[in-house]
Amino acid sequence: MHSKAIRYIVYGQACFYLGLLACVIIRPAGLADNAGISYYGVYRETILPYILALLGSAYFSIKAAEHFNATGRVIMRYALTLMGLLTIGVLITPDSLSKFMDGLHRACGASLFSIQLLLSVWLITRLRHKLWAIVGTLVELGGGIASFHYLSPQHGLLLQTQVLFQASFGWVIIYSLPQLMPSSSLAEETPEQ
Repeated sequence: MHSKAIRYIVYGQACFYLGLLACVIIRPAGLADNAGISYYGVYRETILPYILALLGSAYFSIKAAEHFNATGRVIMRYALTLMGLLTIGVLITPDSLSKFMDGLHRACGASLFSIQLLLSVWLITRLRHKLWAIVGTLVELGGGIASFHYLSPQHGLLLQTQVLFQASFGWVIIYSLPQLMPSSSLAEETPEQ
């Protein structure tokens, strides 16, 4: 595990939130519509920052995964890779095209949230139940339950609960990783391939 992996995760988070912020600034109506983050994937004026937010997040997740190849760290590698691929899946299955695409979109999103939550629980166990990892994961769980609740109603806070979930997950992983590695491995770097 290297400091580059942590940097890539931070870069992915930055891409996601900067892209989403651009979308909200361009089209603030998405905050009141109960369509979630995907609301921004169907409008011409927000499609580019939406794509950049999701692709940037996916790309940096997969890049971070490349740095977890040691025995015992394969869970991080697979989870981060799968998260990147599921994020791309969310992107390429616009929920507004058809019921079939909506089903695929929701399946990718639900799988992504599930992998993230499971990874957070795994990180808690690896940290031997550190309080702040538990608190972050509980907030993440609350955001996930609220997101599930807001999937069907006409009005709600789906976008806000999705952001709460994603922010909590980002916090848990960025908080956890430096504590899981000795300080000497933070200084180690491997050459880019």
